[in-house]
Amino acid sequence: MPTLKPGLMMVAILLGAMLAAGPTEAEAKAGEGIVPKALRCESKTDPLGIDECQPRLSWIVESAARGQKQTAY
Repeated sequence: MPTLKPGLMMVAILLGAMLAAGPTEAEAKAGEGIVPKALRCESKTDPLGIDECQPRLSWIVESAARGQKQTAY
């Protein structure tokens, strides 16, 4: 297994946690939470590799319920 740079390992962990911890799309549509969409790392949707020590992450949150917003990351 290849060894990842510390920054890349953090990106992998953060993206995995975001996907695993969030509600499913069906739950969000039922008004039970928000769902992260359009996950990006260094402006790329599916990067094969990032050569940054502190990569920039971005996402959009969606919810069917009114007034839902992201309060932390």
